[in-house]
Amino acid sequence: MVAAARRQGGIRMRRHKAFTLVELLVVIAVISLLVAILVPTLGQARQLTLSTWCKANLSCQGVALQMYVTEHGYYPGHADSGPVAVWPPRMRQYAESMDIFWCPASPWGFRWQKTFGTPGGVYATQDQADKWGYELGEKMLSILTVPFTYGYNDWGRWEGSTTQRGLGGDLSVVPQVRASQVLNPREMIAIGDNTCDSSWDFNIDPRVSGSSQYPGKIHFEGANILFCDGHVKWYTQAELIDVSPNSGSAGTTAQEAMTKLWNNHNQWGL
Repeated sequence: MVAAARRQGGIRMRRHKAFTLVELLVVIAVISLLVAILVPTLGQARQLTLSTWCKANLSCQGVALQMYVTEHGYYPGHADSGPVAVWPPRMRQYAESMDIFWCPASPWGFRWQKTFGTPGGVYATQDQADKWGYELGEKMLSILTVPFTYGYNDWGRWEGSTTQRGLGGDLSVVPQVRASQVLNPREMIAIGDNTCDSSWDFNIDPRVSGSSQYPGKIHFEGANILFCDGHVKWYTQAELIDVSPNSGSAGTTAQEAMTKLWNNHNQWGL
């Protein structure tokens, strides 16, 4: 009777053997192994995607930079005596979106957004709007407090020198760098990832003392770098800051080559 009931309707009921403890442990071990293999790979794939996105943003900045230089005959420069960053708003006039000034591998709070107030103080007056590219009443980018993800090669290797070797430092101290002063645009660093520490975020320098103005190491321990001719290349942070020493000597062959990339006359010396 029982057998007949089990076969009723053409269905045969069978007993299912349960997993043993050993089998369960083997399955768990295999899953753990797969996770250990796949998670780093997925993490690297995500980092690669963010780096590619960042390079695309820098390429767009390169177009804006070249349009600015073509129209004005000089580079936008880093900051005024405020100290207020001026290169982003100057270049923004030639960009389709402000989003290109944010690296997707950086915190969301570093994204540049417009806010407005009564003109004066941190909010642009008409003179500042006309001169630097801000909108009237727009909150300006303070180089000491406002977070930003990309930095501008202001001084070149020899920071603070009145012999301008970058693309324009403090514009109250040095004149704007003319297009003709950049002797080899293909080998001249323009803009790149910064350290994202909310201090001097708008410029990058390979200075030997201090690290707040170093290029960042946000992508695989390095930074994406835009050159003046518009191409983008990745370097490790260690490579970018390994430049000729202050003593005036060339240093190693690698240091000499890197220093040339920071200087508009394409030489390692001042």
